[in-house]
Amino acid sequence: MNFYMLVEGKSTEMKVYPKWIAHFCPKYKLVKDIEEITEDSYYMFSGNGMPGLYHEIAPALSDISIFNKNHECKIEQFVVCLDTDYYGSEDETFYRVSQEIMKNQVDDVEFSIILQTMCIETWFLGNREEFPAKYSKSFGSFVDHYNVAFLDPEEMREPEDEGSIGKYSKKYLKRMLVENGKTYSVSKVDSVTTKEYINGVEERFKNTSHIKSYKYFKDFIKGIS
Repeated sequence: MNFYMLVEGKSTEMKVYPKWIAHFCPKYKLVKDIEEITEDSYYMFSGNGMPGLYHEIAPALSDISIFNKNHECKIEQFVVCLDTDYYGSEDETFYRVSQEIMKNQVDDVEFSIILQTMCIETWFLGNREEFPAKYSKSFGSFVDHYNVAFLDPEEMREPEDEGSIGKYSKKYLKRMLVENGKTYSVSKVDSVTTKEYINGVEERFKNTSHIKSYKYFKDFIKGIS
């Protein structure tokens, strides 16, 4: 199986997904150029945010079509990963992206859409092991607004004085990890790509009804395993 992965973020997803895929499916190799695709490998490309990602769907499928016509080894799956905050809901996001894919469909190429509701940091906030038992006043303001240890991170909304749920979730996660002596930014994601961190997210998903959109990723992993 070979696949082409188009992700929304120009930094976070480009760093996180290779580590998370390697955790579950270590046989897959990430290549730097689509021409390097061989068996059990994949290529990643960033849409540089929204709506940039949406406009990269057709060119990406064109690249796949050209590659498959000129190589014995084929790209068999197209994967799109994006947050749902731009279109506002899972249903609307899935509809918009799936319609654009089908409009430019390539023969014999399946597609998967991995939705991150409301953003990928939502999944990271689901790790209860990283929620500090004791915390500073700075982090307390986040907890007072919405306690992600008990409440579903996907249901959190930003305070009135914050610009967006995506930006607020990043601030929340960064402050939570600082409480544990760790760091997080869109370019520094090592803390959320360890075996222990991924297992913490898995635990929340399996044992609660929270972070339901994580299932899109798990279904994708199941499909390539």
